[in-house]
Amino acid sequence: MGERANPCAGRTIRPPVQSEQAIQKASRTTAQVQRNVVLGILNGTLMRVLDTLAGPSLVLPWFVAQLGGSAVAVGLLLPITAGGWFLPQLLMARSVHSLPQKLPLFRAVSAIRVVLWIIMVIITLVAGATNPTLTLWSFIVLYTLFCFGSGVSGLSWFDVIARAIPANQRGQFFGWRDFTGGILAIGASVLVGVTLNEATGPKFPHNYGLLLALAGVAAAAGYYAFGKIDEPPPERSATASTGAQCAPVDWRAPLLDRSFRLFVLARIALLAANVALPFFGLYAKERLGAPDDMAGTYSGALTAAMVVSTLVWGRLSDRKGNLLLLRLVSAGFLVLSVLPLVFGPRASYLAYTVVFVLMGAASSGSDIASLAMGLELAPPEQRSAYLGLLNSALGVVSLLLVLGGWIVERWGLEAVFLLSAAMSVVAVITVFGLSDPRGSVRSAALTHNLEENGS
Repeated sequence: MGERANPCAGRTIRPPVQSEQAIQKASRTTAQVQRNVVLGILNGTLMRVLDTLAGPSLVLPWFVAQLGGSAVAVGLLLPITAGGWFLPQLLMARSVHSLPQKLPLFRAVSAIRVVLWIIMVIITLVAGATNPTLTLWSFIVLYTLFCFGSGVSGLSWFDVIARAIPANQRGQFFGWRDFTGGILAIGASVLVGVTLNEATGPKFPHNYGLLLALAGVAAAAGYYAFGKIDEPPPERSATASTGAQCAPVDWRAPLLDRSFRLFVLARIALLAANVALPFFGLYAKERLGAPDDMAGTYSGALTAAMVVSTLVWGRLSDRKGNLLLLRLVSAGFLVLSVLPLVFGPRASYLAYTVVFVLMGAASSGSDIASLAMGLELAPPEQRSAYLGLLNSALGVVSLLLVLGGWIVERWGLEAVFLLSAAMSVVAVITVFGLSDPRGSVRSAALTHNLEENGS
């Protein structure tokens, strides 16, 4: 056999080597995958610790409130977190698509994010007590930049995961990330409770400064772990033509894909349902009289629910598919949204812990189903277009989540839970209209649509 040309680089690709060499290469590939899985799980574990020590659903809302922030300021946290992750990805799609290696971008942006976090900690410790207003707005600005950094490197993260982790292992991969992260986060939850307890922890602002500093250490270690992954070369789908992996970003592909459009709508509805997340803890504090150290109990319950459920969700994802999992978590978010309304202000703040149990189970299931299903729906040669369009659509919606704080100030906490319930209903209806992306019918339909439109 002769040599054939590489359409991307003009290089030549030699024919298959001898079987013994092929076996050795397969062995190296298996070892590489195992190493990548371990590093990816370590990355996810440390990100879970970061979210426990300084997450936008519990600790940060209480921190902002302690600094004198209004309900609107508290409501900014989730839109900043989600918008920072989602919005930049459409803008980055072409640039990331053209990069032969994606990890250098991830490493560079991660270093900048660590520096921003360090500045945030210093300002909190130095000015938190003497100038809370300056600290509040400095925190919001720095946290916004930190979150937008995640979006800038987000597509490179997705692309590396898609190539480094086989499709039939991703459900349990994401599940193990949450499981091991949950184990460490249980300890972190205890630390949150002790640190924020007025009797046992340091005084404000050193209590929150300590949590932010430890969260920053976890983030830096997590970024380093992911940066050490062995990044495989670009791949293409089995149905793609030769050279398709070098094709430019085609925005028509995701728009012509009916299953993907429905998936986007379902993800938008679930994200909109998250409008209430920053206010579940605030409800406990303001309506049920929960003391500050209950943050540790709630955080521990949320984390424990993630730990217990995440391996179940991962196994369900790999064996039964992500569509079933997405349907279950959509129904879970609906139940979660109405629980505070069922409890009412006369309920015990201890009994209210069940809300965070359900939040942990639903959130971990949503993370696994959304990430794994998104990667399944996106063909390798147009992954940047699919994920960039999806995440930027979610980014636009995430900006609207700032209305949560305005709704609370105008109509009260119950109103934002009702809105969340309505969005959950939309999500439930939409996911039951989706077909399983693992079926062959969808692939044939997508190919037919692209051919009809001149692809």
